[in-house]
Amino acid sequence: MKLSKFAHSLNNKKMLINALTLKKILLHEEVINNFEKIKGLDLSNNELQSIFGEYADILIKEGFIVEEEVENNKINSIIEYLEKPQIQSLYLIVTTNCNLNCNYCFYKADASQSLCGVNKDMSISTAIKALYTFSKLTMNNNVNQESYWQQITFYGGEPLINKHLIYKAVEHINELKKEGFLWSGSNIVINTNAILVNDDFAKFAKEENIEVQISIDGYENIHDKNRYTKDGKGSFKDVIKGIKTFLKYGAKVVPMITVTDDNMEQLDEFVDWLKSEINFGDYGMNILISSTAETNNNYPENAAENMLKCHEFNLQKNGICDYCIGDLMELFNNDAIAKENCGISRKITVFPNEKAYFCQALEKVKDNELGSLDDITIDGIKQRKFKITRFEREECLNCIAIKICGGGCVAGSYNSNNTLKGIDPNYCRAIKHIFDKYMKL
Repeated sequence: MKLSKFAHSLNNKKMLINALTLKKILLHEEVINNFEKIKGLDLSNNELQSIFGEYADILIKEGFIVEEEVENNKINSIIEYLEKPQIQSLYLIVTTNCNLNCNYCFYKADASQSLCGVNKDMSISTAIKALYTFSKLTMNNNVNQESYWQQITFYGGEPLINKHLIYKAVEHINELKKEGFLWSGSNIVINTNAILVNDDFAKFAKEENIEVQISIDGYENIHDKNRYTKDGKGSFKDVIKGIKTFLKYGAKVVPMITVTDDNMEQLDEFVDWLKSEINFGDYGMNILISSTAETNNNYPENAAENMLKCHEFNLQKNGICDYCIGDLMELFNNDAIAKENCGISRKITVFPNEKAYFCQALEKVKDNELGSLDDITIDGIKQRKFKITRFEREECLNCIAIKICGGGCVAGSYNSNNTLKGIDPNYCRAIKHIFDKYMKL
């Protein structure tokens, strides 16, 4: 038997912790020291009893000492579960044009640059073709499995530049649902800055039950530092006006906040203020994709600290939460292992030129290409090994936060390491900080 890959000793607390189950055992310092000495050794039961005495049986029962083959089989089962390809999401890049010039936009990175070339709107025929392809790829999904979801997202650029396409695409989505080609529970989302909304579109969003995710990064002086027009004019007032237009007709609005060095210390009070100004349900906070903007050295840790603070404050005061952090907190209190949070293995992204990719942020990366819509099949997707899970990286297997970590953003990995199979530094450091904070390590 061997020391589990997931066993960690914390000398300062005289504690052992199993990173896969978060079970903890308090032990004498001498036992902790012996634990360190057996790393990599294959020991018999008699040898374990000799070293650990009365603690040997407990350590085996709680998974700190294991049969190597049994643990390897368990890891392989987890990998199979995490990387099982099942397309559940379609991103339609309805235009590569945008009315803003945000300084942290991931489309400016070398791996994308979609907004840096000739701007183009998606045609209705391309959107219909993409929806038909998506319906084929999802046709055999097990929609009855627990927590199953399916989603179609209108993305850009700024999607409201091409409103006409959205109207027609939603009409086609409804037809596919009615005819049984698309799961009736498929959600429709639009990711927008809300500046170009009018009354007709806001009413349409309500009638079609579209979730409207709107980017807003803080009070006016903070928001306008990063989110401005191409001639440098701030966008805050126009965004607030757009949000109010959507809410006037009862559309579901989800504010989306990109956490920066500029806004992180005011997140809790800003969300509180925003809730008082424009009533909404939940909201989302995102850390910057690694290497898309210059940040302070401790940006990931500081961002995580302030996101937790914001989540806890507004959950208690306003009954609203950041849904991602809410899901993350549940992992500390149940037996589940975090699923891969990068959507690259679950989605296809279609650009106006009918070319399809896994990730919308990596258009220039060959390993991210899916090809033309005519060539995409679910079997072809299953054969692709374009990313690896955290349980296939030695560095991650040795990390105490592996249970709650979703593996990070593939674009963040590529921007930082020039590979889709590396670690996303911003996400990795933020998750470790949340883990240490919650576990009081």
